[in-house]
Amino acid sequence: MAAGLGVTLVSRDAVARQPADGRMVEVPGAGAPLHRDWHLVTNPGHLPATASMLAAHVVETGWFRPAVR
Repeated sequence: MAAGLGVTLVSRDAVARQPADGRMVEVPGAGAPLHRDWHLVTNPGHLPATASMLAAHVVETGWFRPAVR
């Protein structure tokens, strides 16, 4: 890592704009890639416009899977 702190798991998307100067390398590991659920969490009754647009897109494209409670 840039701070020299060692190894971490981070999404490729999170580092997509990092310069390819050799300071960060991908090391394959067992159990990777990790597949995780995403959650949209907000205060009841208050959904910012950008979050509302994201939620609508997720539902419209079929990515939505209702939570089981």
